[in-house]
Amino acid sequence: MNTEKATNLIDMRTSNALLILNIIRKAPCSRASIAKMTGLSRSAVTIIIDHLMQQGMVEETQTSQNGTGRKALDLKICKNAGYTIGVHLRSQMYTIGVFNLEGELLQAESNDYHKDFLPEAQLESIGSHIVQLIQSQGIEAKKVLGVGICASGPVDVQAGKVIRSSSVWHEVEICQRLSSLLHWNCFLENRSNARAVYEKLYGKCKEYSSFIFFKVDESVGGAIVYKDEVLSGYRRFGNEFGHISIKHDGKRCECGNFGCLDMYASIPAILKQFPQIAGDSWKSIVDEAYDGNPVAIQAIKQEADYISTGIVNLCNIFEPEAIALAGDITYRPNLLMALISEDVSERHILREVFNSKIILADQIDHINLRSAAALVVEEFYQGKINFI
Repeated sequence: MNTEKATNLIDMRTSNALLILNIIRKAPCSRASIAKMTGLSRSAVTIIIDHLMQQGMVEETQTSQNGTGRKALDLKICKNAGYTIGVHLRSQMYTIGVFNLEGELLQAESNDYHKDFLPEAQLESIGSHIVQLIQSQGIEAKKVLGVGICASGPVDVQAGKVIRSSSVWHEVEICQRLSSLLHWNCFLENRSNARAVYEKLYGKCKEYSSFIFFKVDESVGGAIVYKDEVLSGYRRFGNEFGHISIKHDGKRCECGNFGCLDMYASIPAILKQFPQIAGDSWKSIVDEAYDGNPVAIQAIKQEADYISTGIVNLCNIFEPEAIALAGDITYRPNLLMALISEDVSERHILREVFNSKIILADQIDHINLRSAAALVVEEFYQGKINFI
């Protein structure tokens, strides 16, 4: 037998299996619908589905009505076919969690770093903690797809290390070390890019192939998803939204640029601009605005202007279907959202023919942990983890 031809057939079957899995993961679907969407023959779909069912990847679920009035069995991803580990590295502690393929959190635990922080020893502790968590859930090691890790950026994704000098993990080869300890694939990403992956797989942006995730709290950050891919540049250091310049003659940022969005729109920055407002949070500003405080109302208008400027710049370049807002600014958001929507619709270059939807991302517990685990699921559905 021609081995090259056989390899090509195997590659094609794997590719088609991934295509089908990516359809089913979005919503349960019948075999007939899958054949129609993929252009594959009904027999080819049946063969692939049977194989996936034998592997425990796909299961039949409730029936749907087809065009002839007959009921057809829908197919969905078996949520317990595989499991992922999420790790959120913070400044003084870490959190780990176990998730199934539907992104459901099974268990999460947090620990402080060792008092005398030594990266190698700390990673060994994290690795041991992960193994214990997997064992406590009764999960077989072979069903673990991998470990996703998120940290405050910037990070070197290719090298699997944080490159922020103020981080305790600066220049530590996190992925390489953890992978050697655990023998699972490990993936590191900054929190904003990881969150965009989560939004794509499980969040409010699941229905969009191109969107912008825009987060404002103690800093300004975000990520761009274009045609289902996170755009992050040649070395994957991109998406530093906070360093878009909105005032060319503004203050110089520590990044070297002038008038960065982060220096004006982050919550600490907006609070400094309106010292008359009592309190030290965005919540304080919003609550006072809704109580009729004119200074607080002006602060929200100013914040809306800053955010809109950043969004318009991004929209004019990438033309996203939607912009998902997250962070502290989602507290009692109606006034801010109305102002941003109005500003963007007036300033967006394509406003006469199309306006991106501005939506709120879900506020959910352990979101950074969930985002870290989503990195593994994304690698799986892209065929970069050999599990099929």
